[in-house]
Amino acid sequence: MDKANILVVDDEQSARIVLKKIMSRDGHNVITVESGEEGIRQLRQRRPELILMDIIMPHMEGREVIARMKEREGENMPPYIYLTIDPNQERDGLEEGADDYIFKGDLNPDKLQIIRLRVKNTLLVKSMLVKDGLTGLYNHGFFQNALKRIYNEAIQQQHPLSLIIGDIDGFKIINDTHGHSYGDKVLTEIARVVSDLVRPADVIARYGGEEFSILLPQTTDLDTRNLAEGIRSEVAQMSFEGQLGPITMSFGVASIDLRSYPDDETFLKVAEDYMYMAKRQGKNRVCGE
Repeated sequence: MDKANILVVDDEQSARIVLKKIMSRDGHNVITVESGEEGIRQLRQRRPELILMDIIMPHMEGREVIARMKEREGENMPPYIYLTIDPNQERDGLEEGADDYIFKGDLNPDKLQIIRLRVKNTLLVKSMLVKDGLTGLYNHGFFQNALKRIYNEAIQQQHPLSLIIGDIDGFKIINDTHGHSYGDKVLTEIARVVSDLVRPADVIARYGGEEFSILLPQTTDLDTRNLAEGIRSEVAQMSFEGQLGPITMSFGVASIDLRSYPDDETFLKVAEDYMYMAKRQGKNRVCGE
């Protein structure tokens, strides 16, 4: 499992410090907060791949925090591991849907390797379900669920939301000329470029064979066009051994701040239609409203 964003929610500072130290050893980016309210905010802003949730906390206990997170995230709820001082709570939590338990009594040097292995296994299993095996980006199914949820949320709260659909130009020719392993290198490098240019709250997916999708909450049309143009420019400058010509991408952009859509499916289709327009107009460009 590659580097992941891990959210630790625990009102005890000592536990937050120990868990951050353990997870950071494996290269993970660890966000620690002391309350359930802040945990819910961080889930929205940072999109962690794993949550470590203390059960017993003041104001809002861990199970209530998880219930609120599930209500918002639906099928895209990240895996979560409960932290508890009571071994008797393990069965109830697992039946509720927790992926694992860590007993706070195990937060000592003798048990650190066990905790690391539990976190690693949980991340690996979840990754196989929601991530594309080649690029490490989210897969088609995860993106569809995220699109429906985030679109509905943006409409209800009257927040801006934008979508980019990008497709590699002439990818079949690339594969036929250089072979599929070469094509895989192109896909993984483009995935890296895109990942470096977006925010933690954005949802990037390998939407199809050579098609990428980026969902951008709280983002206007102008900022989205600038991002798409930045990705287009970065990709056009990529170079690979044996490359016969520039590798380019065509992009379609849709934003709810410019027009209204009857539903998320239409929103997606408009972005796809603009991507095909970019292809028809000569490729290697960004099209939108």
